[in-house]
Amino acid sequence: MRTVLNWNSGWTFYKDASDPAQLPDGGERIDLPHTWNATDGQDGGNDYFRGSCVYQKRFSRAELPEADLYYLEICGANSSADV
Repeated sequence: MRTVLNWNSGWTFYKDASDPAQLPDGGERIDLPHTWNATDGQDGGNDYFRGSCVYQKRFSRAELPEADLYYLEICGANSSADV
């Protein structure tokens, strides 16, 4: 039997970042779904942010139910994503 876990809460968001190995201190705590240009993308100025961002969530295997195989489903990752 499959166990489905919802991992939408407790992410950290870094705007204008592209390398997960070199993230700045801090970050914004968010829950998914999330968009970084909800305001500037709708103001009509065509000046919305177009850079790279990082969403990060850490967990250990010990936090997962015991299983031989795991799948991670990413929905709505826009036009490109590295996972």
